[in-house]
Formats: sequence, structure tokens, C-alpha cells
Amino acid sequence: MSNLAQLQIPDIIYSWIKNFFGKHYHRIVNAAELHTTTAGNRIFKYADDTYLVIPATNSSSCLTEITYIEALAASNKLQLNSAKSKEIIFSARGKPGKTIHHYRV
Repeated sequence: MSNLAQLQIPDIIYSWIKNFFGKHYHRIVNAAELHTTTAGNRIFKYADDTYLVIPATNSSSCLTEITYIEALAASNKLQLNSAKSKEIIFSARGKPGKTIHHYRV
């Protein structure tokens, strides 16, 4: 509840969330604090999936981003499911330098 308590929300909303979600509250707040460590990289979240998108110009930041996400998960007593993690590389036809690395974490 300490992460939730740091959000700028009215006390009545805090109490409602605490009562409604019980022990499941941490997933909402943990997703809210997830961000990239490198400018230009993006994180997209949908339900319980997280997508890390890294443009080719930042491909060297992949390990740093994954390490950050793993550390954040561990600090919140969560674990990444690496069996579900995938790397997808998109390239524009005939346009070198337009590669985008897309990671599902």
C-alpha cells in the first residue's frame, strides 16, 4: 500500500481502492511506475501485457531496459515470465535504418 499512498489521490479514493482490491492492489501501482530508461524507447501496457519498443538507433539499450524491468519487478516481489517474452524486429522494406525492435516482457 505504500506505493498507492504516494499517489496524489483523495483519501476516500485510496480507501475504496484498498478495500476493493485487497491484496491485488500492487499490480495497478507497479504498472504505473514502469517507464523506459532511455529517451526514444517506449513502453505500452495492455491488461497484464507490457510491450517495450526500441528503435534501431537505441538497440544498444535493450539489456539496460530489460534489466531495469526485471529489477522493478523483483523489488515489488514479482517475476517476469521469460517463457512468454518475445523479440520481434520490424523493418521497412527498402529503407535501411528504419528497424524497430519490439520486446514483449
